[in-house]
Amino acid sequence: MKHSISSLLGKVFQDREFLHYNGEKGMSVLKISARTQMSAAAVGVALLGSVTGLAATAGPDEALLQELVESRAEARAMRAKVATIENDVMMQTARMEQRQQFLASLFEGDASLDQLAAIMPKSGTAVVESASLMKPFQKLEQEQLAFVEQAATAAEARYRDKSASLRDLGLRPERFMRQSQAMGGPEIAADAQGGPLESAEPRFAQLFMSWKKLDLLEKELSAVPSFKPVKAYTYTSGYGVRFDPFKGTTAMHQGVDMAGPVGETIYAAAEGKVIRAGRTGGYGNMVEIDHGKGLTTRYAHMSRLGVKAGDRVTRGEEIGGMGSTGRSTGSHLHYEVRIDGKSVNPMPFLEAADFAANNSGTMTGIGGGDE
Repeated sequence: MKHSISSLLGKVFQDREFLHYNGEKGMSVLKISARTQMSAAAVGVALLGSVTGLAATAGPDEALLQELVESRAEARAMRAKVATIENDVMMQTARMEQRQQFLASLFEGDASLDQLAAIMPKSGTAVVESASLMKPFQKLEQEQLAFVEQAATAAEARYRDKSASLRDLGLRPERFMRQSQAMGGPEIAADAQGGPLESAEPRFAQLFMSWKKLDLLEKELSAVPSFKPVKAYTYTSGYGVRFDPFKGTTAMHQGVDMAGPVGETIYAAAEGKVIRAGRTGGYGNMVEIDHGKGLTTRYAHMSRLGVKAGDRVTRGEEIGGMGSTGRSTGSHLHYEVRIDGKSVNPMPFLEAADFAANNSGTMTGIGGGDE
C-alpha cells in the first residue's frame, strides 16, 4: 500500500520545467522539483481543511441562537418593567395631585360630588423592582390619607359642638340643614347605589360629607342672634312673668330690658331683613328683623331709627339708638328673640354672645365675638 502511494505520488509530482518570459532578461526556464510540488500540495490540503472547519463553525449554532433569543426576551421584559414603573409613578403622582386639588376645593367651599367621583382609584400593586422607588410616594400618600381622616374627625366634632350649642338655645340643628328652594348645596341624604359617593374612595367620601354638612350648618348660623345688641347697659327686667309697673299686677314680659343712656347705639343681633321700623304701639319706636329659619328679633323703645323696612342688615350693624319711647319708664332697650313667631328667653342667646366675645370669636357653638 505504501509502495502504491509512493508510485502514485511519483507519477503525479515529477520535476517540471516551465518557460518564463521576463521583459528585462528575456526568455528563461523555471524548474519546479517534485518535492516542491508535494510540499505545496500539502499546504493546500491543510488550508482547505482549515477553510472547511471555519465554514462549519460559522454555520447555525443552536446554543448561540438560544442565548440570543433569551437575551431578546429579557430585554423585552425589562422594557415592560420600566414601562410599568413609569406608569406607577405617573399614576401615583396624578392621583395625589388630584386629591390635593379636591381638598383645596373642599376647604374653599367649591368641591362637588363629580369632583369627588373623578378621583382616580388606587391601582394594583407596583412591580417588585419599583418598590424602593415608590416608597416616597407611598409615604406621602399615607400622610395625605391620615390628614383626610383627621380633617373628617375634626369636622364631625365641630358639627356636634355646634349642634349641642343650638340645642342649648332651644333650636334643632335640622332647622338649619333645610335649605330654601332658591338655594343650592350638597345632597346630605344617603347616596343612591352607584352614585358618586358609592364609588368614591371611602375616606374622601366621609370627609366630603362631614365637611359639607358642617359648612352648610355654619353658613346658616348667620340667622342665629349671636351679637350683643348694646354694649353699655344694665339688666333691669328679665324674661317671663313679672310685676307690671303700669298696672301693678303680674304680666308676661316677652323680652329682656337692658337700660342705658339715651342714644346708646343698638346693633343687629344677626344678619337679616328689616320687616318693620317705626312706631308700634307700646313698643314705641321699634325695629323688627327677620333672620330666616323662623328667627326674628325685636328692638323697642328706640330714640332714633337707623334703618327702614326692606333694608338688609349684617350682624353687628348699627340700627338705631336707645331711648324711652312707647310704654317705658326710662331709657332702655326692650330686646326680644322669637322662634316661629313665639317669643323665647333671649338670655341664652345673650350668654352665647358673651361667651363668643370673651373667647375672641372662637366659640365652638354659635357665631363670633363683638365686632
